[in-house]
Formats: sequence, structure tokens, C-alpha cells
Amino acid sequence: EVIAEGAAWSVNGGVAWHESGAEVILPSNQGDYTITFKEVEDRTTPAPLTASVIHRETTTMAALYNAPPQIPQLGISPTTPRTLDQIQAQFDVFDADGHAIVETEISWHLAETEQAQGPILSPSLTVKDQEWEVHVRVQDSHGDWSDTAIHSFTIANTLPTAPIVEIRPNNPSPSSDLAADVVVQSVDADGDLFAYDFEWWVSRDNGATWTQRIDLLFSPVVSHLLIDEGDIWRLDVVPYERDPNSKSGDQSKENRGTVGTYQVYVGDNTPPEIDITRGEGVRYPDGTVSLAIDWSWFDADGHSCIVNLSWTDLGGFGINPLATDLDAETGTLTTTAALPPDIPIHIYAVIIDEKGAMTQVTSDPVVITDIQESTLNGWFMH
Repeated sequence: EVIAEGAAWSVNGGVAWHESGAEVILPSNQGDYTITFKEVEDRTTPAPLTASVIHRETTTMAALYNAPPQIPQLGISPTTPRTLDQIQAQFDVFDADGHAIVETEISWHLAETEQAQGPILSPSLTVKDQEWEVHVRVQDSHGDWSDTAIHSFTIANTLPTAPIVEIRPNNPSPSSDLAADVVVQSVDADGDLFAYDFEWWVSRDNGATWTQRIDLLFSPVVSHLLIDEGDIWRLDVVPYERDPNSKSGDQSKENRGTVGTYQVYVGDNTPPEIDITRGEGVRYPDGTVSLAIDWSWFDADGHSCIVNLSWTDLGGFGINPLATDLDAETGTLTTTAALPPDIPIHIYAVIIDEKGAMTQVTSDPVVITDIQESTLNGWFMH
């Protein structure tokens, strides 16, 4: 290919350029000769060679016009990173000559200043609205580097996490008032001010349909005058970022975070019980975590129940679903999850009976064991 693109060689910087394979007869009494090479676009020009001419012998010399590697595509994961995200560089490499890539340099720059090196940018370095660049270049086995590829990105806003909420009392009668209780507050990782909207929903057909009580919007309390035997009442608590210069009613639909929800059955029913009896995990070298979760449960009324499981750090990572609508009878779950490193996590479990009564628990911190590559190799050998 490079021959077709005009590659040629010359003796002692002469004006004559010779094609690949050409023979040139030179006097043997003139000492050494310097062979230089013509430049070709997008190729690395070979370094000059020294030719020692021997009387009545032919010397053949070779030089490679290398095509430096290229990075045709560079991006990041996640594509819209937020304050708590580990940001990873993702890129494609192309080498026209098929040479192996032997070196990769990745650096992260803020305000034109290098802040970190390596494939991952730690969330400890990022703040909302910062404008970052990731720079990547690679070297092939011939020793040539690609041009530096650059990708720009902005750290996006992180919305408030879901609060853990309850309705008091948990087992109401028709004469009970209902009150919202935020058990675990939302967290805004960016430190933005936030407040809560309270939304009440009622179902009078065992959860088949739900009606929002607009008259109770923003109210943390429901009067017993509004509830009946057999109702299921659901509370949705919606955190939202609050502009201190705006009125509450003007901003409640802006920058809404994740909803925290809870529900109760009104009348003759005992809410089910659940307890996390085991929560442990194994973290593999690629960062994947395998979780094993066991639970025990009881329903005094003999109802069948479903279980929803999530993990939470009770902080900025919020509540993250693992499995929903599990038959409580199974009592166990094994699954994989992407968990933040070096942050304690808990299992958050919700159990719901046939009448719609709900109970929630949060486990002790899950014990996660790191598995080293050498240990894995040992397992494979066995």
C-alpha cells in the first residue's frame, strides 16, 4: 500500500528517488552511503540507514513505513456521569498494519490540568457541572504512538435518592388517622437543597386500580374520616431539589428524585413479617459481585406473600432493585450486582401480603469477600 502512496528511497540525499526493489550501482571506494526515505502522508518515515558497499557484492536493505495506530472512537461509561459514578474510558483502536498495541496512556483533565491517570476516574474527584476531558493515546509494537484522542464531558446533576418511608400506624383501623413518617432521609450527593412532596393514593378493589387523592397533595396526614374498612392506602414521598428563591408549589415538579413508597391495609389484618437471615457476597476481579440472600417470613393470617429485594448504602447511592415479586416461600436469592467498591451496603426487603399490607426491613451490613485472580486460577486448576 505504501508503495502505491509514493514511498521511495534516495542515496546521500540525492535528487533521484528510487522505487522499492530498484537496484543502484554505487562505487565501493566512496565509504559508507546514507539511505534516506521520502515522506508519505499518514505514515512514519523510516530513519536513515547506512549502506556499506562491498566490491562485486549486492546488499539488500529493508525499511518499514509504519502506519501509526488510530483511535477512531472514544467515549466514557456511563455516557452521562454523575457525582457518584466511576467513569471509565471506552475506545476502539485500529492499526492498519495489524501490529499489536503494547502501551496505552489514559489521563483525565480538568481546566486543562491533568488530575488523574488510568482507565477509571474516581468519583472522589468529580463535582456537579465540572467540565472534564479524557485523553487517550496508544503505541504499537513498532514503537509509534497514535495521535491523542480527546473526549469532553460534563458531570451531570444527581437527583435526591428515594427516602425510606412508613405510614403510622402500620395496622390501621377505620378510626385511625394515617401519618407519613420518613424513616431514612433522602440524600442529594451534590449537596443541593431538597424537600418532599406527599402523595396519597387509595385502592378499594384490592389494588387493581388506584386513585390519587388530590385533596391531600402535600399533606403528611390523612384523616380517619376519609378511610374505610378494606381500603389500601399508599403513600408516595417524592424528594425534589428546592430552589430557595421559589415558592414551594412552583417547583415541586422540577428535578424530582426517586420516590419512596409504603402502603397499609385498613381493617382486620396483621401485616406480614420478614427477617434477612443471610446477606453475603463475593467480589470478583472484574468488579462483579455475586450476592447470596436468605430470609425468613411469617404471616399470622396465613396469607401468601411476595418479596421485593434491593441493596442500599443508606446514603448517596439510594435504593437499587435486585429482584421483585418473589414468592416469599422461596426464602433465598442468588444474583449479581454492580456495587460501589469500599462502601458498606445493606439488603432492603419489602414483603406484601394478599390484602396489600406491607412490611419493610433493612439488614445489617453485607459481608463482601474479594476473590483474587490467583485464587480463581487455583479453582480452575482443580
